[in-house]
Amino acid sequence: MAGETVTVPLAISGTGIVGSDYTIVRAPGSSLNRGVTLDTSNPHSAAEPAVVFTGHDTNTVQVATLRVTAVQDTTDEGASEVLTVGFGSGNRAVTSNLDRVSGTGTGGATTAGTATVTITDDDVTLPVITISSGSAVTEGTGAIFTVNANPAPAANLDVTVAVTQSGDFVASSNRGVKTVTIDANATSKTYTVPTVNDTIDEANGSVTVTVNSGQGYTVGSAAAVTVTVNDDDTAAVNISTATVSVTEAPGAGRTDTYTVALATQPTHGVTVTAGAGAGVQVAAPGGTAGGTATLTFTTSNWNTPQTVTVTGVDDNVDQTGNRSVTITHTATSSDGNYNNISIA
Repeated sequence: MAGETVTVPLAISGTGIVGSDYTIVRAPGSSLNRGVTLDTSNPHSAAEPAVVFTGHDTNTVQVATLRVTAVQDTTDEGASEVLTVGFGSGNRAVTSNLDRVSGTGTGGATTAGTATVTITDDDVTLPVITISSGSAVTEGTGAIFTVNANPAPAANLDVTVAVTQSGDFVASSNRGVKTVTIDANATSKTYTVPTVNDTIDEANGSVTVTVNSGQGYTVGSAAAVTVTVNDDDTAAVNISTATVSVTEAPGAGRTDTYTVALATQPTHGVTVTAGAGAGVQVAAPGGTAGGTATLTFTTSNWNTPQTVTVTGVDDNVDQTGNRSVTITHTATSSDGNYNNISIA
């Protein structure tokens, strides 16, 4: 009857069910829920409201029609969740004012039954992508990395990575943003970064591959790894022979030759100076014999041997037996590996 109320608190339960999984409201429609409201005030809540029936006509049956809506999220919750709607108890038990004589109580109102709602999860666990590295390599050998996926993707998965270097061992075409495709149902893919086998004596370097964010995966904690690249070049000035033999007297045997070349490509030009000891003269290609001979090597002709001609000098002194003369060699360059390098 008008003025009479029955408050029916709802209790929501279910394995894995939390209030953020669903909403519960009165179903819309002008013919529904006449005299029915939802109370979300303490001790009730939006997740577990109380249905309040308020009488408005004599002998009119009131029905509360509610709508339970699953909340869309991006969390893979595994198996479907079953939400059960029942009735509250304790301080959330049914109350009414139907007992007008004896006071507020249940007024003969009783509760029975439950309703269940199945929430089917539509989210998929995204693979977590990490990366691991192989052992150090020598220049000219590919640096090996392994891109890992956990769990394995159901379809081919393109993973974006960034390739950087320390030093100068990776060609520009192999640096920058690249794509590694992990095959469907595979948990890893090997990715190789080629390194350049040059002829320059340089410090050891490294190659780093970093996993970037992308579609269809998340990036794990092991997102960047580095492989050391060892240089295999050693700067040196190569002299073709340790000994030449000349005579003082004009004619055959008065001159002899040897060659000089660099062992590695310099970063700047290198000047090698041959200094003659007493009793001989030296000459560079096209030069005049004298106390010194200058050889110039560039970044292009560094490994082309240049000839030094040694000529014996007649000193008009009668000496007993043969004698030895030392020819010294020094190098100057803006390339620190060659400037003042020791020449055997």
